[in-house]
This record gives sequence, structure tokens and C-alpha cells, in this order.
Amino acid sequence: MPYTVRKVNGYRVSSPSGTKAKKTTLRKAKAQVRLLQAVKHSDWRPTRR
Repeated sequence: MPYTVRKVNGYRVSSPSGTKAKKTTLRKAKAQVRLLQAVKHSDWRPTRR
């Protein structure tokens, strides 16, 4: 699934299924995209620890 990072009053991370993050920094937006791709393409799931 393609994730896009756009500069709109901060940075926004979105996918075809909806917006994943709003008003974040570029560094955090890139980290968010990496996490979303990891969840999509591997068996890894976040554990909230």
C-alpha cells in the first residue's frame, strides 16, 4: 500500500484507506511510514510496551 507524506501545516501521513498521522514532524512522519510498511509486509505487530 502506498503511503504518502505531505507538508500541510506540519506533515501528514496518508494511505488510500485514510489519514494515519496529522501535524507531525518530518522525522516522525518517516518513522510512521516505516512502521506501517513493517506491519504490512512482515509478521511483526506492535506490542504497546
